[in-house]
Amino acid sequence: MSSGAAVEVCVVFTARERYAHAPQALEALFANTKVPFRLLIVDAATPKRYLRRMEAVVRGRPRVEFIVHDGYLLPNQARNLGIASVREPFVFFVENDCEIRPGSLERLLEVSRNSAAVAVPWMMEDGRRHFDMRMGRVMELDNGEIAIDPASDWRTPPPTLEKIEFFENHSFLMPLRSLRATGPLDEELNTRELIDLSLSVRRAGVPAFLVPGAVVDFFAPPPIHWDELAHYRRRWDLKHVEASNKRVQMRWRISNMPRTTDFAWRQHLRVSRLTWGALRLWLALERIGMLLRRKVPDAVGRS
Repeated sequence: MSSGAAVEVCVVFTARERYAHAPQALEALFANTKVPFRLLIVDAATPKRYLRRMEAVVRGRPRVEFIVHDGYLLPNQARNLGIASVREPFVFFVENDCEIRPGSLERLLEVSRNSAAVAVPWMMEDGRRHFDMRMGRVMELDNGEIAIDPASDWRTPPPTLEKIEFFENHSFLMPLRSLRATGPLDEELNTRELIDLSLSVRRAGVPAFLVPGAVVDFFAPPPIHWDELAHYRRRWDLKHVEASNKRVQMRWRISNMPRTTDFAWRQHLRVSRLTWGALRLWLALERIGMLLRRKVPDAVGRS
């Protein structure tokens, strides 16, 4: 990364649902980006062992700042905290379980600079595109409601810029001026932020493009470590998920709201399996300890 050129992009680095992958995500950002940037890392109750590794990655690097918050934050809460400190003309949001590939930030910046648009990378997960195929086009209905048509060719990367109406918010770049025009991100949501932001961008008249050659890899759990559980549970709180779905549906009058309740249930099942597995391990260790304690006096008595 060059340090002498003018800095026109600020990277806002936030947690999505866990922390363990954050150091690798930061390493990829520095290794694969040549354009100079300022980095804002939102530290919202990051477990100490991951925070120490993150600090080791950024140590000695210019233009890095930590924004510290004592408690857990939902994604939009963390993004808004970062936005308040952005002074560069462009802002690149990336979550801590995403690794940017070489040259991607440069391509995104070029598109946004030339079109004042939201520039969106191709998001990959386990060799496949990561995207909710239910998110295609907005259809305006006669009764004032809208319907969301599913995406058609969502698996094939576009050969040229492709105008889109919905985009995943794991990672995207946009002009700060356009971001201000959409208003603050809704901090009440723990899901369906992508629909809310995409429709806010559309209402503000800001175009969004899927950028060929810009790729970000998303690393979803598992694993989920014991010191990530508290945040993970809050992130996918089922009552909050249902409330977020209703909030977005009512705000935008969506007739066929794509819900995330089933997805959230799967996240809870994943945590339940982890918690039960940890409990079984603890019980097994306790039993081994009891057996050893019983044998020690016998061995002493025979000596």
